[in-house]
Amino acid sequence: MWYHRSILLIPALFLYVQAREILGPVSYEIENMRACDIKTNGKMVYDNVRVSRYNISTYILSGSVVLNTEFNDNMKVVISTNVWMNGAWRPTIFQRTLSKPCTLMTTFVPVFVEKIMTQILSEHQDFTCPIKPAIFNLIDFPVTVPDLPIPIPVPKGRYRVQLKILEDDEMIGCGEVIVMVDPKLN
Repeated sequence: MWYHRSILLIPALFLYVQAREILGPVSYEIENMRACDIKTNGKMVYDNVRVSRYNISTYILSGSVVLNTEFNDNMKVVISTNVWMNGAWRPTIFQRTLSKPCTLMTTFVPVFVEKIMTQILSEHQDFTCPIKPAIFNLIDFPVTVPDLPIPIPVPKGRYRVQLKILEDDEMIGCGEVIVMVDPKLN
């Protein structure tokens, strides 16, 4: 019956609202961005990628990404999140697999993609999928991190977000971002 499910929804909604009031809005700061410590097949190589904070919402990226294969919609991206506790990364607390990563990138972050493409290409051209093999040299590349509305309360802590890029279920590249989350930074 539908009303049995709605009875469970009311306490869940109450707990969510209470937790949101206790924790408040969540702020985050990127600590590091790098290649994962996981062995890949070398089709995507991160070389000396560094991130530094410029101001509260802007970071400066430097380094190279070598793409030795075509980046297309036949690939998948697996996003997984771990939390740092007691001196080690704990098992995955969140994981999601996204299909059609090239289209997702051009749809959701077109300005970022256009900035990268105009920096590495000598002449401006329209960006379309797939991305051809290339060396992406990022030299003092500014990235503005949007204020992401996180839909659930997240406890204060250090988190690792890994993006694993798969082609035919084989990992071709893996990058990770280390983020400090603090509900009280606002």
